[in-house]
Order: sequence, then C-alpha cells, then structure tokens
Amino acid sequence: MNDSRPRPRQCPAAARARRRVATLAGLGLASLLVPACAADSPGPGFLADGDQIELCQGEIEVPDPVLRELLLDLVPQPAPPPDLPDDAPPPERVILAEKLRTLRGLNAPGRGITDLTGLECAQGLTSLGLADNAITDVTPLLDLTGLRQLELSSNQITDVRA
Repeated sequence: MNDSRPRPRQCPAAARARRRVATLAGLGLASLLVPACAADSPGPGFLADGDQIELCQGEIEVPDPVLRELLLDLVPQPAPPPDLPDDAPPPERVILAEKLRTLRGLNAPGRGITDLTGLECAQGLTSLGLADNAITDVTPLLDLTGLRQLELSSNQITDVRA
C-alpha cells in the first residue's frame, strides 16, 4: 500500500545520533555529543522537504509537573495584555513554542523527572543534563539535532525509537 502522508525529514547526523543515544543508553554511559544537521536542513518540527508547516506552535503541553515548573521558571513569559487592569490577577504562566526555542541549555539532575514530552519543541537546546532522574523514554529528544551535550546517566531508559 502506498502511504502518501508526509514523512519527517531526517538528516544523516540525526539518524546517527539516535543510534548513539540507543547504544549509549543501553550501556548506561554518562554523556553523548550529538552533531547537528547541515544549515540547509529545515531542522526538527517540519514535516518534509517542501512543507514548511511548523509542528511546535502556541502553548506547549508539558505533562511532567517537575519539568513543567522548571521550564516555566526558565522560559520567558509573554507580556501581559496592555488592557489588563492593575487590580487583575496575573495571567496564567504558559510555555510558548517560540520562547521554548530560545532555551539553549537545561541542567536538571536528580529532580524526579519522568516524562520529557514537550522538550521536542526546545529546538534551540545545545546542552541537556538530566542525570539521576526517572526517565524511561527519550523519544522527545530524538529530533533535537542541535544538541552537543546530553547527560542521561542513572535513568531507567527503556524506549528509544530509531
């Protein structure tokens, strides 16, 4: 059967990085240097070569409460509406894709983080330290091709999709 759905664009560096993450995670090794794709590659979050549809838009859901609070503290918040009355409660804090993309590094060892969902939209990350958490699935990290340093030691990684 011919599947006409667009497939995610993958660069060779990202494929190699996924294989290395799987191998090193299985061996319990501490860190990994991950190469980025070439500059002409549209990067993660796009569907295919001709498509320029951004997948990470608007408010990003981060189900892990610890990771969510950490990101809310690190990612710049949007400005409140100009017509907000002075006595109004502050707007609810949110994680916006455009702001999450500006995050370059995150170091959160030993925080009890279990779910990395939402980090797939942190496309500007170059360094990520998540040692000594309770992470089992690193799938949200697989398309973060700009990562140069990745620390995942002392986790229970069980699911790495190639």
